[in-house]
Amino acid sequence: MHRGAALLLVAGLALAACGGDGTTDGGLAAEATTTSEAASEPSTTTSTTEPPATVPSSTGLRATIEESRHFANMRRLSLEMRAVGPNDVTISTIRLSSPLFEPVEATPRASTVFAGQQLSTSMPLDYGSARCGEIGPEPSAVEVTVGETVEVLPLDGPSTEWLQEVHDDECAVREVTDAVELTFGAEWEPAGENTVSGQLAFTARTPGVEATLDDLRSSIVYTILADDDPPLAVLDGEADEATVDVRVIASRCDPHALTEATRKYIFTAFISLDGREPQAVEFEATGPSKEALDSLLEECMASATE
Repeated sequence: MHRGAALLLVAGLALAACGGDGTTDGGLAAEATTTSEAASEPSTTTSTTEPPATVPSSTGLRATIEESRHFANMRRLSLEMRAVGPNDVTISTIRLSSPLFEPVEATPRASTVFAGQQLSTSMPLDYGSARCGEIGPEPSAVEVTVGETVEVLPLDGPSTEWLQEVHDDECAVREVTDAVELTFGAEWEPAGENTVSGQLAFTARTPGVEATLDDLRSSIVYTILADDDPPLAVLDGEADEATVDVRVIASRCDPHALTEATRKYIFTAFISLDGREPQAVEFEATGPSKEALDSLLEECMASATE
């Protein structure tokens, strides 16, 4: 399984602070962990302002992109920067430039990268949706604004490999979601303590799709269990829909569960097309199923305080 798929299984669980050693941007770490940023999506609008000319770095800045479970939950990459020259470098914006992803606007990021620091300065880096068609030959790079100049920071081999993996995983998931849909049914009934039962609908978006629902994973608040063993449902190219009987359990009956508003209704399914490797695909409880889960959690928390 790719690292991108594994990240989906732990998204929302990693809340450890991501460091800012060597930065004068005192609010950076706090900004990265706010609920409003976690719920935001990177902008993909095109600026009407003429951008500054981009030039190779002359300030000794070096950039790498690394895996970060915390930033991945916000759909962001982890940008690590060091100043290997003799002078500190103050930057005002950052932007990923890559043929693998749709362009995004530069993000304001007032920070100083101090020369000679052994630890790099870490910050979240927005990126657009993956381009899953033909990819251009341009190399991926990070653009940073220093003064009035936009400098281009080339990326090393591990950084470009990680970007390629993020891109390939996203395109593989998109291929699945373009072919099939997994949704919660509308009818849910009590099925024991802190538990409701109902169905999931596994549906082909176009005729002739061959797909398998291999397994399910729980959300950070609710546990989901299928009544049958894997594989849970199969679309053989003739049948366009299959149902899966499931139980959902409120497994976290504490007040903190109410703060997990951005992720508690999101579950993960492993779905394969044409017998290929399963992809981790998120699906969400909405409408009647969300109302059933809300009621379930309220009853669970009430019983926990008695």
